[in-house]
Amino acid sequence: MKHIKLFENIEHSKVLFLHGLNSRPYEDRIEILKASGADIFCPHIDYEHDDEVAIATGIIEKEGITHLVGHSLGGILAYYMSNKYKIPALMFNPAFGKNNTDYFEQIDNIKNLPIYKDQYAVVGMQDDVVNPFVQLANLKHATVWKEGELGHKIDPTTYRKYFELFCEKENIK
Repeated sequence: MKHIKLFENIEHSKVLFLHGLNSRPYEDRIEILKASGADIFCPHIDYEHDDEVAIATGIIEKEGITHLVGHSLGGILAYYMSNKYKIPALMFNPAFGKNNTDYFEQIDNIKNLPIYKDQYAVVGMQDDVVNPFVQLANLKHATVWKEGELGHKIDPTTYRKYFELFCEKENIK
């Protein structure tokens, strides 16, 4: 039987961007996402007060999201939503760590879901917020690009480089 990816038969890809803790969807990142031609969804999430899983789930289900992009806490959220919905994900410095992993794995039996194969990650090896070696240990299944001089914050040039590579690999249009 021939394997057909779901998003190859739609007119436009739909990308959900999940920003990090104490952050927001910055305009320069949104413009990079929009340049792909995909429909872009960028909710502002207050991770301390909002139910980020419910927000992501609602948008994914209502809008038919085909791809996920997340940074830091949004990156680990993208990881779990990718596993749950079998959607390709690009994660920038996903915030793997005991507290975050324990938190997400208590939700909706997400811990027992099989890992989705189409996951990509950019790991800044100079990240002083999320330990890059903890990220790498949790991303053995993923396509990982290690950036030796990159810290936790992702500059627009690096963001564009890896988002464009993700678009190419996953046929985002």
